[in-house]
Amino acid sequence: MATAAEPMNCCDELSDIEYNMNYSRRGYALILNNKNCDPCTGLKTRNGTDVDAEKLYAMCQKMGFQATVKKDLTCAAMLKEVRKVANCDHSDMDCVLLVILSHGTNGGYVSGTDGDIAIDILTSPFMEKNCPTLVGKPKCFIIQACRGSNFDLGVTLVADANDPESKPETVPRTDVDCLICFSTVPGFYSWRHSECGSWFVQSLCKVMEKIGATEEMMRILTRTNHMVAYEFESCTSRTDMNYMKQMPMIFSRLVKDLYFRPKCGRLDSNKGAKSRCVSS
Repeated sequence: MATAAEPMNCCDELSDIEYNMNYSRRGYALILNNKNCDPCTGLKTRNGTDVDAEKLYAMCQKMGFQATVKKDLTCAAMLKEVRKVANCDHSDMDCVLLVILSHGTNGGYVSGTDGDIAIDILTSPFMEKNCPTLVGKPKCFIIQACRGSNFDLGVTLVADANDPESKPETVPRTDVDCLICFSTVPGFYSWRHSECGSWFVQSLCKVMEKIGATEEMMRILTRTNHMVAYEFESCTSRTDMNYMKQMPMIFSRLVKDLYFRPKCGRLDSNKGAKSRCVSS
């Protein structure tokens, strides 16, 4: 029996631990894109979110997912779409991906067109107890939404006195088989450009385009964090909202390395099933 000082050795080489991504199909990717909310909610139109949805849809297709986009759904309709995917047979699939593009609040909520719904409610249908054919497989969630109304003013790094090439930089000061990628940390605003889309989705898609086929997922997300933190800064018509920063947050319960290497014959990996981009 293993003791506290003598951990059980499950594998001699940790570097060999990877998720099996060699099933016949990559899996389903569901993108929930809420741009317009009911006026009674008081929530503004999320200009730029359609750009995010298009970029993510293209990214998912390139990765081999069978992707679907659903737009402007109520909370009940969001849950219905999630359950529809979760209730499918995932036996011959590598993983599943859920993307939520919406307003959000602190406390773990995102918005449907008619109000708020807990993120846990939308992710729980994919968990092992509810979806047996996803047991032991990666369940990935991307949440592009605000998590509060605070702004990150950033903090200036002092230039390295030993490196004449270094310059001061402004960076953010905010501090099983499941991966949740939040566009920002709890309590803080998530920035979105009305024409180019959100900082987080722009960065994620760029990094995936460059190294998504070869690098491990946590490295990809770390590069994404770096891009958001260092390459973006707010510039608005309101001076009190300028020069703000943003820090994404990775919440991982993955127990193996996750790679999205191209599948052999990727165009046929979905057995003829067409990916769909649908507005509801």
